[in-house]
Amino acid sequence: MSHSIYVIHMPPSRLGLDVCANGSEVGSKAIHNFLERNQPLLSLHGHIHESPETSGKWRAKLGNALCIQPGRLTPFTYVTIDLETIEFNRHIED
Repeated sequence: MSHSIYVIHMPPSRLGLDVCANGSEVGSKAIHNFLERNQPLLSLHGHIHESPETSGKWRAKLGNALCIQPGRLTPFTYVTIDLETIEFNRHIED
């Protein structure tokens, strides 16, 4: 599991990756518990596209699991990840 990468549309709760524009936090408790229990290398999320700008967070650690939520589609936002070094960068293009 420590080498696994999960792509899960809904973000986990309680990590700041799930904050709507109105401030409500709507992440999944079940996903949070799954990631906490299984500890994958990475989990990649979306769904609440405004969350990184609203919360100021686009990545979070849950134990050893690194959770990433890149954010908006406009401007186009994406994250590059080097899987050998686990170095990552967030990119925003107009």
